[in-house]
Amino acid sequence: MKKEIWYKYLYGAVAILIIAFAIRLGVDLAKHVNITWSFILDRTLDYLVPIILLFIFSKIWKNKYSPKGK
Repeated sequence: MKKEIWYKYLYGAVAILIIAFAIRLGVDLAKHVNITWSFILDRTLDYLVPIILLFIFSKIWKNKYSPKGK
């Protein structure tokens, strides 16, 4: 597989993690009546930190390996 298209798979992983974060947080909010901010912060650290890191890495990968004409 070419290195030029790997960033697309990384963007796909970012999209899947965003969807999983939204679903998981929605289910947790519906399930627990007395939600606390620490619980939301825990979900944010579990999902959003890897999302941000993957997004930054995919941007770097795209700039490094994609053809300059695109």
